[in-house]
Amino acid sequence: AGAGGLTLPQSSLAPLNGGGVGLHPALTPLADVWNQGHLAVQANVGPLVKPLTKAEFNAANALVPSNLFSHDDQQNQWQRGQSFGGNAATSPTGWGGRIADLQPAGVVPMALSVSGNNVFMNGMAAQGLAVGTGNGFAIRGFGGNPSTNPLYALYQSLLQQPYANAEEH
Repeated sequence: AGAGGLTLPQSSLAPLNGGGVGLHPALTPLADVWNQGHLAVQANVGPLVKPLTKAEFNAANALVPSNLFSHDDQQNQWQRGQSFGGNAATSPTGWGGRIADLQPAGVVPMALSVSGNNVFMNGMAAQGLAVGTGNGFAIRGFGGNPSTNPLYALYQSLLQQPYANAEEH
């Protein structure tokens, strides 16, 4: 049974060494890298400790992440780096945010998302910058007439400066 518009004919795929599988035709350059032995694909990644059969799940004696069949919960567990126990209320941080917490304090966010806020970026102190796909962000003080705005003039002069010795900064 096919998956509607998600399937492609096997013959249209860029073949991969190893047999039986291939990549979307638009990924042909990656197939070449794979066939040279310089690419790995990590598939079926999730919070399971080990593969689980239906019988093991039904016997209810296997170690299974909370809400195994909830995509949203599994995604959040993956972003938190905690598969067992804990939820957004008891474990509000993600593993990216916890790494950012270990870095020296700064004003630049350690993570950026263009698809909204997510658990991965949240640390105890560090917070990521979430920008929506239809939004940008503005720098305060740039309103009004550019020819009479001193901040705008300063910004323009900075853009004209050569970046001498940039590697030292």
